[in-house]
Amino acid sequence: MRIHVKKLKPGFVLAEDVYSLSPKPIAKKGTVINEEHIEFFRAFLIKEVQVRTSTTTGVKEAKEDISTDQPQKNEADVQKTESSSKTAFEEIFVHSVEQLQKYFLSWQSGASVDIYKIRTLLLPVLKAGFDQPSKIMETYTTCDAKNYICHHSVSVSLLSALIAKKMGFLTGEVNQIALAGLLSDCGMAKITPAILTKKEALTEKEFLEVREHPIHSYKLLKDLPALTEGAKVAVLQHHERFDGSGYPLGIKGVQIHPFAKIISFADAYQAMISPRPYRNGQSPFHVLDQIEKDQFGKFDLSVVQAFKKIFIKDMVGRTVKLSNGAYGKIVFINEKLVTKPMVQAEDSDQIISLEKSKDLSIIKVF
Repeated sequence: MRIHVKKLKPGFVLAEDVYSLSPKPIAKKGTVINEEHIEFFRAFLIKEVQVRTSTTTGVKEAKEDISTDQPQKNEADVQKTESSSKTAFEEIFVHSVEQLQKYFLSWQSGASVDIYKIRTLLLPVLKAGFDQPSKIMETYTTCDAKNYICHHSVSVSLLSALIAKKMGFLTGEVNQIALAGLLSDCGMAKITPAILTKKEALTEKEFLEVREHPIHSYKLLKDLPALTEGAKVAVLQHHERFDGSGYPLGIKGVQIHPFAKIISFADAYQAMISPRPYRNGQSPFHVLDQIEKDQFGKFDLSVVQAFKKIFIKDMVGRTVKLSNGAYGKIVFINEKLVTKPMVQAEDSDQIISLEKSKDLSIIKVF
């Protein structure tokens, strides 16, 4: 029996595989549907699926299918399946974060930064990211509180490099910007560890200590010959703001190094879209809207414009969830109204203009 996704309920059993755009099914025959499956189908604009006529016998049959037709999977098999489903970029990215975490722990113990190990960590994930720029835009989706600092650092590095490349920086400069982005928070290793894992709001004293991390980062890197002076200055200045409201120096405008202008934007954007111990991550569209309104004047305009071009190219064609619970696909983005795209509704040919539908917004991107 074919049934519209809107009418699916937990407990229904798939009678056939469900496919989207790739030859690999996104859900297999015999799957017992739950709420996550329903949202997943809607996200991929699946309108109808084939289900068994009886949910009760269907569940029983599904269990029998698993026990008689398929070998039992152990934990190693599950891990192997999950690993094989990852893209090359995702595997390299995860490895980079894990390696950086090991180095970060050593810095906390007093070890110096080995720039050659850092370059070895960075270059493969940078190449993989340039091969699949859309994956760079998605790194926030795998962030969690346990590895936030290192996950954030790799994400900032990649996004900074992508923006720099878009702005026409030379390859050597792009690599230096990527290194600076990766190491911008290495000074966090000198902050009281309990502060880094605290889930509650920081006290004023704790906040002031955290604001010292760009100085700690610079001190860890200042004598490394493999980093250019521009990259070192960018690390020191990555929390400065174009209007002078940043830290630790409070400089503004042309006083901020071009590398730092890129990294400061990438750092802020990634921090806002990523989940933190004390709040959920925000929609990329909401974050960009905030940057255009609340954060106006804090970032270099040329950097913001370069990012918008990357953003538009990446977002057109993506499935989104709207604030009214509906799903759709982005079909057009006006360069002058980037945060108000046109969205095609999932179950009709209706085109929704978010510029005109001011009560609607994008709350999730897939």
